[in-house]
Amino acid sequence: VAARGLQLVVMLGYIHFRLDGFGAQHYFFGLREQIRYGFVLGLAGTLWAMLVRLHEFFVSGFYGTETYAVYSAGCTEIPIIQIITQSVATVALGQFALLEQQGDWAGIRRLWTRVLTSSYAVALPTVVVFLIVAKPLVIFMFTETYAAAVPIFQINTVLKLYLIFNATLVLRAMNRNDIAIKVNLATLVL
Repeated sequence: VAARGLQLVVMLGYIHFRLDGFGAQHYFFGLREQIRYGFVLGLAGTLWAMLVRLHEFFVSGFYGTETYAVYSAGCTEIPIIQIITQSVATVALGQFALLEQQGDWAGIRRLWTRVLTSSYAVALPTVVVFLIVAKPLVIFMFTETYAAAVPIFQINTVLKLYLIFNATLVLRAMNRNDIAIKVNLATLVL
């Protein structure tokens, strides 16, 4: 909360002092579309966050506290892949939008291929390392009591590869949230 508050203050200061303030018309151009875009993505993000944790609710409800403690330890995330994919996404999103405005569909395909290739080039070795060192890592983080969490940690590590295929990048750049939501729903079902 403090970090977001500070970010907001700095952003407002930057807009006011460096970019002619809020009186400039270009800040409110397309505001209705921006609100709709933010609302759809915010609602989808909230639902997604709840649904991706649904399995933990089932385990805690059906198997008791001790089993849930082990399961929860296995669900621990070491967010190396997330850090990389989010960094790539931040840079690529602007590039996708620019290519879409220029109508350069071949450029979009080339950029998409580069994004996937570079992301998998980092993610695959990371996953392999985590699979190999899973047992000592889990025991180091949680003690020998949680050794049964190792297979769960390994499964969740492999599942992190789905973070790389993120069609939302291209679809957001093209202002196609309607398709992005359908793609994410299909991914969730799979």
